[in-house]
Amino acid sequence: MTGAVTGIVHHWPTWLLGVVVVSSFAFVAVAGLLLFRRVTGGRLPLSEDMNNDIIFFSSAIGVFYSLVVGLMAASVWSNYSGVSDVLSGEAAALGALYRTALDFPEPTRGRLRTDLREYAEFVVERSWPAQRRGEVNDGARHLIDRVQGHLLAFEPTTLGGQAVYAETLRLFTEMIELRRKRIEAVGGNLPGVMWGIVLVGAALSVGVTYLLKIQSVIQILLTGFLAAFMGLVVFVMGGMDSPLTGPLALSSEPYEIVLRGMTDGR
Repeated sequence: MTGAVTGIVHHWPTWLLGVVVVSSFAFVAVAGLLLFRRVTGGRLPLSEDMNNDIIFFSSAIGVFYSLVVGLMAASVWSNYSGVSDVLSGEAAALGALYRTALDFPEPTRGRLRTDLREYAEFVVERSWPAQRRGEVNDGARHLIDRVQGHLLAFEPTTLGGQAVYAETLRLFTEMIELRRKRIEAVGGNLPGVMWGIVLVGAALSVGVTYLLKIQSVIQILLTGFLAAFMGLVVFVMGGMDSPLTGPLALSSEPYEIVLRGMTDGR
């Protein structure tokens, strides 16, 4: 079951997945309204005079729900933006490290640039597809170890060479730190209990509209619109809650740009 859901997320277009989620929320809400009417069958003492009271309590629920979802959305966006910065930072450090390797003599220069290019290829071609599936492919560790070995084996003999060497070590350390943060971000998301609050709050916000005593067509439309909006909010939050695996997952474009520069000899 999980594999089927994962396949849908990764192979369906984002817009289509969004339409399905939003439509599902609206359909379930309207179906629940019709079922509620059939089950109650006029047994509840509801009247048009009670609409104002129902709307008051509905507004109160909406206010508290908006506050909770707003705080969660801010947290989700902060995490999403932070992961985006990590990707850009790692790619920038990788590109700078590749260019700095030009200042090393052979054969260290060629070995460094070859291993760094292979690392960029591995990230784009193998690490990224694995991340989209929620997996961590750490096969590039041997490339990192080789780069580290080349750097530790090199001994600069001039003051200029020492400055370049120190800057190269700084860039390498920065890239390693950002790489670790990227790997950790693969499984990062909101706790399940928080998503439970979002879904239960959405159900309560929509369910209270079932008690209104208004024309059937108008009530169905209003319920459907409200549920569709809830579905849109949940879809966007869910997509951004998983920056590397969800339907709104970040792309490998920063690494692809660096890789193209390496391939073109820049």
